[in-house]
Amino acid sequence: MHTFLMDLNNERQQKFKEDFPESFNGIQFNLDVFLYYFGYSESLFIKKRYKLDLKDKRAQLLLEDFPEAMDGEFLDIQELYEALDRDFYLFDNNQPDTDLDDLGDNVDVIVRWTKQRIKENRNCSMLFSGETGSGKSYSAIALAEKLDPGFNVDRIVFNVEDFLKLSTSNLPKGSVIIFDDAGVGASNKEWNSLSGRIIGKFSQNSRYLNLINIYTVPSLNYIEKQSRELINLYFESTKIQGDAKVFHPFRVFRGADTLGFKYPKLWIGNIPITISKLHFNLASRDLLEAYENAKQTYMNRVNKEFLHEIQEAQREKKEKLNKKNGTGKGDNKKETNNDIIKIIKLKMKGLSVRDIAKSTGVPRSTVQRVISEINSDDDL
Repeated sequence: MHTFLMDLNNERQQKFKEDFPESFNGIQFNLDVFLYYFGYSESLFIKKRYKLDLKDKRAQLLLEDFPEAMDGEFLDIQELYEALDRDFYLFDNNQPDTDLDDLGDNVDVIVRWTKQRIKENRNCSMLFSGETGSGKSYSAIALAEKLDPGFNVDRIVFNVEDFLKLSTSNLPKGSVIIFDDAGVGASNKEWNSLSGRIIGKFSQNSRYLNLINIYTVPSLNYIEKQSRELINLYFESTKIQGDAKVFHPFRVFRGADTLGFKYPKLWIGNIPITISKLHFNLASRDLLEAYENAKQTYMNRVNKEFLHEIQEAQREKKEKLNKKNGTGKGDNKKETNNDIIKIIKLKMKGLSVRDIAKSTGVPRSTVQRVISEINSDDDL
């Protein structure tokens, strides 16, 4: 059952209600009832398209109200669902018939809930997860911009040191800090030991500093298990840019380490709102451009540091080998820094040792040795 809530001040939604009154119960719109009147009875996501009779007055009204969901005489069910999700508020099926005309969209519900927590001097930590390109960072920035009018690119950090410095600075009450790709720059072992202390420390301090922290990670596994219950809201990015499922971590059994995740029920005054999914519009263009520049600068620095570490490790190994052999000499063929860089880049692209040697002009034995040294460094 797919139920939506409407905004009583939205003219487009008011017109839609006038056109299809049988699909509404108060301010609730029932998509299943709506589709039933068009003879559509199969599961919403099994049958993607439905042919309409454009001579029918109701079909003409639908074409007029939601042209983006129409392809000629075919109604695209998924497009209609997404259009409704953007234009209405998608909630679970147990919502009361409550007047929500002053709540805005469901992202604004999160904003109101967060500000209420800050007002009550309570912790507020959020987590966005998703694979690269899923839009988790853009969604986090969009939420931060709504939560904090003074939010800017200087509040986005990419490493532990900058995060700790910023979280202990004199930021105004209600300020947002984003720790983007938290833990990506550290090894799994190192980050697992740090994440618990960082999140725990911030959760304690934020109560007194009245700060809001947002983490973005590739996977929930990047957050140490015991620290997950310190996260107040967990957003999981979907395949649709800007869309995210919303969860609230809770302890399954008292005294146990196992956590479950359920859709959060947020109270706005005496109104319970259960949210299953959000759609985040893009933040301001200037902010996103500043973020991309800052992220690129950080990644360039990280790559240079990584290359330097590899070169230092290789130098130390050669010195130990020379000392052991008592020759004072290294390989007959000494590869240059440029050779090492080329080998690393080609290996990351998936080329074989033979193809790398052919492309760089470096002997296969040297290519194999460099790759082996890199792999051995990663195992340390």
